[in-house]
Amino acid sequence: MREVLHDLLDPRLWTELQKHDHLEWTVQKCATEVNELLKYDGYEVVLDGHFYKVRELAGTIIDVENRFQTASELTELIIEEQIKKCREKIECNDYSGAITNARTLLESVCIKIESELDSSYTPSSDGDLAKLFNRARKLLNLDPSRQDISDALKQVLSGLMNIVNGLATMRNKMSDSHGVTYKPNRHHAKLAVNSAKTLADFLFDSMNYQLEKGSLKKEKPSTRSS
Repeated sequence: MREVLHDLLDPRLWTELQKHDHLEWTVQKCATEVNELLKYDGYEVVLDGHFYKVRELAGTIIDVENRFQTASELTELIIEEQIKKCREKIECNDYSGAITNARTLLESVCIKIESELDSSYTPSSDGDLAKLFNRARKLLNLDPSRQDISDALKQVLSGLMNIVNGLATMRNKMSDSHGVTYKPNRHHAKLAVNSAKTLADFLFDSMNYQLEKGSLKKEKPSTRSS
């Protein structure tokens, strides 16, 4: 179903059809009609970038793939895809794997923020999630040391740092990337995944809000002469 709907709602196809056959229908109108049928089965099509994707009405993306490294833009749908992967591992009792994915989700979001907002960004990662988060936090004007931030917000921002440190520690001690020294249970994995989702959503929403407000702007990578 996913592949069929993806092809049916490919904007390039509709552009050609409208050009040669003078159709009155648009891809947007077609998507609306498709959703009228899909809703009875609990699904909908949503626009993700330039293409439509299928997801459950509850908000879970159907097709899941790791696209952080190749996606040109960070979107809510990409975050949802990663969260679904985490939850699938929890349901399969792979709690260590879910913790690893949760940490990777947060790392990927921070890397994407840095690559889009820092013109001098060069791809590199030393595996230090705390340092990566600090750089992303400063780019988003969320550094608790700023004098124009209220004390209440400073406490919240400091709490976010605790979440990052906690996720890094959980991953090191209980995940499968460093050898399990303490076997995690379901509630540990759920805590890691839900914490990562909350923080990833906050960072993503903060970036979009400030971009729309004009207090941030996306930077083009700097070009270096050889």
